[in-house]
Amino acid sequence: MGPTDVEEGRQFLDDNDDTHQGADDVAERIAPRSFCWVERAFHRGDSLVLRSRSLVCGCGPRWCSVGPHWPLLSVTFGILSVFAIFTIHVVWSNDQQVSSSEAWGGLCLCGGSLLAYALTACTDPGVVPVSLEPTLATDTYCDYCASYRPAGASHCSDCKVCVLEYDHHCPWTGKCIGKRNLTYFYLWLFSLVFSFVYEMIQLTTYLLPPPQHPPHP
Repeated sequence: MGPTDVEEGRQFLDDNDDTHQGADDVAERIAPRSFCWVERAFHRGDSLVLRSRSLVCGCGPRWCSVGPHWPLLSVTFGILSVFAIFTIHVVWSNDQQVSSSEAWGGLCLCGGSLLAYALTACTDPGVVPVSLEPTLATDTYCDYCASYRPAGASHCSDCKVCVLEYDHHCPWTGKCIGKRNLTYFYLWLFSLVFSFVYEMIQLTTYLLPPPQHPPHP
């Protein structure tokens, strides 16, 4: 590894540290007149991140980190949203037959499923920042990232980054599932199953015509 590689690695480290003054300088040069902008996440790989120049109500500056399959993420979220909104509309339009607990319960269930999906798709899965020197004796070296990574981290060939406690790459969420969004992913799976069952029951109940009974002789 030559001097140029070392300098580039140090630059990566500076850019990945949101609290580092160098990152603020880079942000000012990238978008001096914009409050927020989209840039390549972690300065490597194919992920994108929505950033702001300053914190808002204690949140930020990274607001949303999406993976390289973000078009499929948009399509999937759109389909789930349309299906949920249509179901809720059908339920609430039959307010004379539906109890308030059934209507509000379905609204919370469908909304919670969409929220869990959004958190899974927009949360940093635990991307390992570039490190030119091992921090612990158990650290391993990733040839693809040209960086050391902690034990248990694995490289994702789709996102082109190393992820802590890498589970798998989910194209439906558009990104990797790892340490920081695995809980959201499981929550989305469970809520998706329950919301889908609820939607099927409600649609078949209020959209299908009632059964025709033959007249009694």
